[in-house]
Amino acid sequence: MGSSSANAGARAQYEAVVRRYSAFASLSAADIELLHALPLAETWPAGAELHAEAAPPQPRVLLSGWAARFRMLRDGRRQIISFILPGDGIGVCERPSPLTLTATTTLTAVRTADASAVVAALHAGTHPALRDAVRSAIALDERCLIDHVVRNGRQTAQERICHLLMELRWRLLLSGAIEGYAMPWPLTQEMIADALGLSIVHVNRMLQHMRRDGQIEARHGVLTLLQPGLIAELAEFRAPPLTS
Repeated sequence: MGSSSANAGARAQYEAVVRRYSAFASLSAADIELLHALPLAETWPAGAELHAEAAPPQPRVLLSGWAARFRMLRDGRRQIISFILPGDGIGVCERPSPLTLTATTTLTAVRTADASAVVAALHAGTHPALRDAVRSAIALDERCLIDHVVRNGRQTAQERICHLLMELRWRLLLSGAIEGYAMPWPLTQEMIADALGLSIVHVNRMLQHMRRDGQIEARHGVLTLLQPGLIAELAEFRAPPLTS
């Protein structure tokens, strides 16, 4: 009984990864078993560097916690390129000798698993459905990057924040991390500012405005979208397609 429970608990920690890739393709039993059989999770504290820029990446999947890809300028300013959420792959791709284009750091304590076996399966061609899922996941990352460029390049501060909230909520739904419109919210105002190219003061002002207008509620590390339709309309948010 104890061994069975421990095995079930070990498999459960990979469910965000299984759900995310299953959203892109109908995974076979062998695909799912491959994901469940990834090595035991590594634990990282907040602020740990997972990958350095321009270094060969160690392929991983994020099991829990949040991380971010970023570029740092000489004067200490940081641009967050994207947020990495539970279920996301880090450095999981088919390219034979990839290099990381950004540094990757943890924003909270996280757990990761070595995904070298997934990359090996991609190269061997032994898991075609999983290969298709990984390709579609990468295409989604590229779509989100385009959205990020448009968001920071043309949207107002309020529109940027609304769009980011909708995107993160949609991505958390994809991996089964949440249901409904309440989501874990570990991001500080500084992190939001670094992602959206705004000052911390401006981010604070916009969030206070959204609270007063009854659009959002934030308490105890959870942010709830109270008027999701209005927020999506303000952001012109459209859920990305799930196929490449």
